[in-house]
Amino acid sequence: MLLVVSCEDQPINKVDPPAKVMLIESSADTSAVERGIDAIYLDSSPNKNAIIFQWRPNQETTLAGYEIYRSTSANQNYTALAKIVENFGVIDTFYIDNSVSLNIRYYYFIKAFDELGQYGEPSDTISYEVIENAVLSSPVGIIGNVTAPLFVWDFPPIVPHYFIFRLEISENEIYRNLYSKLIELTVDYDPHQEWTLVKLIAVTALSPGKYRWRIDSIGSELNQGAESAWFVFIIQ
Repeated sequence: MLLVVSCEDQPINKVDPPAKVMLIESSADTSAVERGIDAIYLDSSPNKNAIIFQWRPNQETTLAGYEIYRSTSANQNYTALAKIVENFGVIDTFYIDNSVSLNIRYYYFIKAFDELGQYGEPSDTISYEVIENAVLSSPVGIIGNVTAPLFVWDFPPIVPHYFIFRLEISENEIYRNLYSKLIELTVDYDPHQEWTLVKLIAVTALSPGKYRWRIDSIGSELNQGAESAWFVFIIQ
């Protein structure tokens, strides 16, 4: 007696597609460690700022990477922007988009894909708009024994209503956050800004050491802003 078994009766080794990518929630503007989606200063970027966003790693053993999709409309016209694949045994879970223009809101979602070419569901949509960054002037370099320097910078012609002053101190060449303060511009809308240490952070003097500072511009809309470059100064 011959037993005939059709192909349909053979067991199939099925692998489910990857799970939906989970985005990392954005941290508060003044957080020392910035997470989620934000502007990031890039000197190599045409507009000196890019957009960085992060997500949580998928746990599939067959995971091959992630694909990023972008649009300038919230609900349509998304195109594939980039693929994140394994590099030195690691698949990154962040992306820096340095091809953005100023004053345009960009929308993103992410899909995970596996070794079989299967794609998971799209993540939730996130968006960000980069505005023109502040340009710092001083303090910078070795400033001697000046323990209460004057902080000088210029905003673009359209001055933001809020900014964050960030000051970090170097300890064994590793910077740690000293002050991250959100400040509202209620009166002075002159692009040229000069602030004393006391006015910025209510501190009269800094100890000798190596510091760096920057200005984060905060736009009037959610997820809208820019970062300046870091300026390093040394008090002897």
